[in-house]
Amino acid sequence: MLLSLKKISLFSLGILGASFVTASLASPTAPQPILPKEGLTITSPAGKAQHFQVEMALNPEEQEAGEMFRTSVPEDGGMLFVWKTPQVSHMWMRNTLVPLDMIFVSPSGRIVDIKENTVPHSERDISSSEPVKWTLELAGGVAEKDRIFIGDTVTLDKETKAAEEAAKSDEKAKEK
Repeated sequence: MLLSLKKISLFSLGILGASFVTASLASPTAPQPILPKEGLTITSPAGKAQHFQVEMALNPEEQEAGEMFRTSVPEDGGMLFVWKTPQVSHMWMRNTLVPLDMIFVSPSGRIVDIKENTVPHSERDISSSEPVKWTLELAGGVAEKDRIFIGDTVTLDKETKAAEEAAKSDEKAKEK
């Protein structure tokens, strides 16, 4: 009986050790390479537009690493987390060295929440109040400096261009 308990204990310790190794291998330990960028515009109801070039975090690995271990975020840059389906977005600042402004964007493209100057290294949950299609991280203080508010609209420049081209196509079709 004693031998069986020793075997079970050793087996359990082995599994526990393997899970720690696996977890540490899965967690980012250095900044991820710069991701592909897209133009993004935030427009106020009055028509004031702010332009950014943001990295696109499209898959779970890119989203998990996010801005971790980066020493700066450009004031005209940031990272856009694109969720496969609208969801309540849960973020944290683990291993993030600089403050960030987190902007939560509804499926219609409207800003529904802004969390300004989030605290570096904090593991506190930073979440949206409703399901969102995107979470945008900008350098801390940019939302205040650029006067970005709840209710502003966020568009990817390629979406805007596609919409403009579709509108032109519709106009040409009506003319015929």
